[in-house]
Amino acid sequence: MSSQSSLERRGQELIRFEGRCSLRRRSGRTIEDLGTSSISDESYVSLGLISHPRFRARTNSQTFLSSWPSYLDNTVAGGITAGDLPRQSILREFSEEASLPPQIVSPLLKQAGVVTYCFRQKEGWLQPEVQYVYDIKLPRDGSVRPSTNPEDGEVESFELMEIEEVVRRMVEGEFKPNCAL
Repeated sequence: MSSQSSLERRGQELIRFEGRCSLRRRSGRTIEDLGTSSISDESYVSLGLISHPRFRARTNSQTFLSSWPSYLDNTVAGGITAGDLPRQSILREFSEEASLPPQIVSPLLKQAGVVTYCFRQKEGWLQPEVQYVYDIKLPRDGSVRPSTNPEDGEVESFELMEIEEVVRRMVEGEFKPNCAL
């Protein structure tokens, strides 16, 4: 095997240099020891002091997404485009996937943290991930809520769930695994 070979797979290139592996996203971003970067958001509706918040999950499209089709997922999620800050990417994803424009989302959006983990791809590769997590508290009157965008095609539907249902469905394997982090 040569010291510089590459393997093309699902929107990424695996590049070997003197025994080290590096992932490079097609967005032009080279990730060596950090892994891939992404953003995710969980929207919720607070119904008052006594009741727990309800969370809005999405069901991924059966046909459009090559990874995790038909699984429940965060309200919006996606990769960080080369040159974008995480906040720019999450605002774009809200517009594309949930039909909510930046001028509505931006004032409600709060950064909730950063999660790092490794995920084993079905091909056996270990993929390090840095995920920037955001929360958005939606008005309880329903005046702002995500809806599917047929032009984007990544989301089949959105549904509002009680926390007990979210936990039950995560345990049953209905959610994409990194949603439980």
